[in-house]
Amino acid sequence: MEDRRTVQDTHDLSLRRIKNEILALNERLVLLSSADTAAPNNAITSEHQSIRLALLSKIRERINTEDILDLHRSVSTPAHLLPFEIWAQIFSLCMPDIRFPSWDTQFTPVVVGRVCSRWRSMTRLMPELWSSISFDILPGMGNKRPRWMPLIHAFLNRSVHHPLSIQIIWYQSKFEQGLPAFTDYFLDLITSASARWKHLDITVPSEFLRPFLEARLPILETFTIGSDADPPLTLRDVPRLRSVVFSSFYLRPLTWNIPWNQLTELVSKTLLGIEDVKRILHQCPRLQCFQLRVTRSATWYRPVDVIVQNPALVVLPELRRFAMVIRHGDSVFSILDHLECPALEEIRFSGVQSAPIPPTYPTVIQPKPYILALISRSKCTLRKLIFENFPRLNDLEIRDLLTRIPNLTEMAITFNGNDALNDDFKAILADRRARMSRLE
Repeated sequence: MEDRRTVQDTHDLSLRRIKNEILALNERLVLLSSADTAAPNNAITSEHQSIRLALLSKIRERINTEDILDLHRSVSTPAHLLPFEIWAQIFSLCMPDIRFPSWDTQFTPVVVGRVCSRWRSMTRLMPELWSSISFDILPGMGNKRPRWMPLIHAFLNRSVHHPLSIQIIWYQSKFEQGLPAFTDYFLDLITSASARWKHLDITVPSEFLRPFLEARLPILETFTIGSDADPPLTLRDVPRLRSVVFSSFYLRPLTWNIPWNQLTELVSKTLLGIEDVKRILHQCPRLQCFQLRVTRSATWYRPVDVIVQNPALVVLPELRRFAMVIRHGDSVFSILDHLECPALEEIRFSGVQSAPIPPTYPTVIQPKPYILALISRSKCTLRKLIFENFPRLNDLEIRDLLTRIPNLTEMAITFNGNDALNDDFKAILADRRARMSRLE
């Protein structure tokens, strides 16, 4: 530190000397200009030019010395004395809390890199900052080079060997004729980086799904598929797969050959019948949570060669929470009679408004006997029960549920965005939470 201070003091002295010399040259230049104006003289003109050249040289010297001083002062600040590991932790904490960020002008590594060249260099040495991306393949590009190409190359290069999280949304339906073969780009992407994919979210035309799924995916943990249609496909070589999300209404989970017995999370927006739900859950003994859209009967999507043979009871020993999306007026609570979940802590039912068919009457939904039977059969400790977008349930039924589920501490009932839970029930739940916090 003392050596650095000595060097800085030396440059300060040099800068003061240079400024004094520049001041003297400027004064001499003014005198010569006045003399030359009064009585033009070749000797004066020649000296005038020499002084101007000397002045320009001193100005450059002053600029260089100031740059050196600025560098020394910046290096001497506490921020520049922090080790790289501390900065790496700070930059990591600044990353957005989303799995697939967009690489726009507000992307954290880009913003950080604008501060100074040192920070920009440090971010380039952190592949984890560049290991997640979301990008769209948009229509209307004509014969221009696709905008996402340099983006994906930077993504692959800067992430080095780090596991990747990638989301691809391909708007293929509006593409113009005569464009390059985008499948070639995708195949190149898969062969070069598929072994590093950890989280994959793709919405692509169904005819291009197969190249993604046939790639080697040894560390893939979560897979989200949002295509509008799906041929029977297989996910192979996915030993670490734990989560699958069918995010399109038109997908058919029963046609997919995937390692169901590995899954700990399953989400599907496809309308599934009760028997189909039983069949899927029976293949997923390790599930810890699921969210399914359920109706009393739905066979429109089932392939003809699928024979439904379900057990009377589906046991899910690790399931902690589940959610079911139900159409108003479509009582599917009987699905609970086919489940046994000893670790269950949370149940959520979400209502979806179906098309009105006159004459319409309020549907009486009585979920209480099914819920109580599930708890009794499973011997579980239910702590949270949610009814979202449901018509007001019978208060007597809700009170009986609260009485017979003593460990229930959280409950919510909403309809059209409004809170429909009685204030007396809220008081009971608050009192339970207070008692449990005192016991802990």
